[in-house]
Amino acid sequence: MDQIYILDRITVRAGELRNYQVRLRERYLPLARERGMTLAGQWITPPIELVDAPNELVLLWSLPGTAEFWAMRSRSGDPELAAWWEESDSLTLERERRFMAPGEIL
Repeated sequence: MDQIYILDRITVRAGELRNYQVRLRERYLPLARERGMTLAGQWITPPIELVDAPNELVLLWSLPGTAEFWAMRSRSGDPELAAWWEESDSLTLERERRFMAPGEIL
């Protein structure tokens, strides 16, 4: 089965990018790994940390296939995961998550 990708777009409050990245690495990354997610790429835009305007953090995660996707989703009620998102919301303005699979252009 084809890989499943998860695209997270997170608008981080002005001056909080480094703080958010540290917390993401220490708190969320281990939880994501436990759920079978692999961080495939990460980007910030604009490409420097701003102190007077928000930055956007873009994260691309991968899962090996559909079964792993559903296993990951079944753990979305985990209290530790919910605590992470609640904590991270204090540092963000908005976040969006998209689930994707490879597709052909016909």
